[in-house]
Amino acid sequence: IEDVRPIYSDLMAVKYDGKYHYCDVDFKEKFGSYDDASAFNCGVAGVKSGGMWFIIDEKGTKVGDATFDEIVTDDKTVAYRNDVAFAKKGDKYILIDTKGNQVGNSSWDDVDAFNSNQPAAVKIGEKWGFINTKGEIVVNPIYEEAHSYSNGFAAVKLENKWGFIESENNEICIQCVFDDVGDFSDGGSVFVKNIETWSMLKIYRLSKQR
Repeated sequence: IEDVRPIYSDLMAVKYDGKYHYCDVDFKEKFGSYDDASAFNCGVAGVKSGGMWFIIDEKGTKVGDATFDEIVTDDKTVAYRNDVAFAKKGDKYILIDTKGNQVGNSSWDDVDAFNSNQPAAVKIGEKWGFINTKGEIVVNPIYEEAHSYSNGFAAVKLENKWGFIESENNEICIQCVFDDVGDFSDGGSVFVKNIETWSMLKIYRLSKQR
């Protein structure tokens, strides 16, 4: 086995012999032989074959006729959240539903996958802002870089330093003073970097630890 993707809907993408196959929890192959494959979520997954990406359902059947240059996944290799995903056509990214249809009419120069039902980061020109699951701008593009919202906070970069905005008013709540940052965990903590040292910040009102 060369790679294993996370299990969703009792299916996981497993790579062997240079291809990804969807298997059950006992590693019994169910279907597929793909060049790349996302984890299942929202009943669908994105897969790559013949240089193009498309959508399949939990039986391995192709959904719709649309193909894409890329279907964007997060760090957990999940493409779909809230029944939408980002896909690339040419040099632009669009938002698509579980049938492969475009959501809204907007496109962006770069994107960061949705982490939840909260806004995702998108790049317009040289700046980053945020959109909702309908593809509508909710935070104007003013940041040098940005990560999608995670547990109510989103990392943003201003004047070459990272900080965080929060979802209640989309304003900076942790000042941009860090050289690098991660994303907030479900437990309310995040790793931040100053020079060569990493530390952990914890939001106590979110923390599940006592």
